[in-house]
Amino acid sequence: MDCLFEMLKSIPFQDVTVQALCQKSEVPRKTFYRYFDGKEGVFDAMVDYIMLDYERFPGPYREGERRTSEKDMEKMFLFWHEHDDFLTAVSRSGLSGRFIERSIYTSFQEKLGMTMVAQQESLDWFRITTCFSMCGLFALIWDWRRRGYPQTPQEMAHIAVKLLTQPLYRSLP
Repeated sequence: MDCLFEMLKSIPFQDVTVQALCQKSEVPRKTFYRYFDGKEGVFDAMVDYIMLDYERFPGPYREGERRTSEKDMEKMFLFWHEHDDFLTAVSRSGLSGRFIERSIYTSFQEKLGMTMVAQQESLDWFRITTCFSMCGLFALIWDWRRRGYPQTPQEMAHIAVKLLTQPLYRSLP
């Protein structure tokens, strides 16, 4: 995963080959294929790992402090701001869509594992809200990054909470 990340800093994903990845990581191809189906599998594992890193990231919380929506959002913006090199490599390689898709899948699977959902309707609603919120938040992060991080993570957290808790439009024509 580290070697793929280093390669993505300088070359597009489409130009990465399994052979070059194996050479750089000093892993025999046979061993590589024991763990991965291809370079896409390595990328997916990289996303899974960074999502686990996010879960361990303390963010703005002090020990014992009560969780709030705004602090949760601040944690997210702080984390991704600190991982700009990862976002840049993903964006440069044209993997933003795959990254978001894998992030949603990982988040949904993790929450599903922690939540016992008795009814299919609840499961469907949970999946839909996870997709909707994750896509919107990642689009916001990508736009924030593209504009050069003009707002602080705290300001972005405030914006995100407002977007998630208030009507998007005051009135429709």
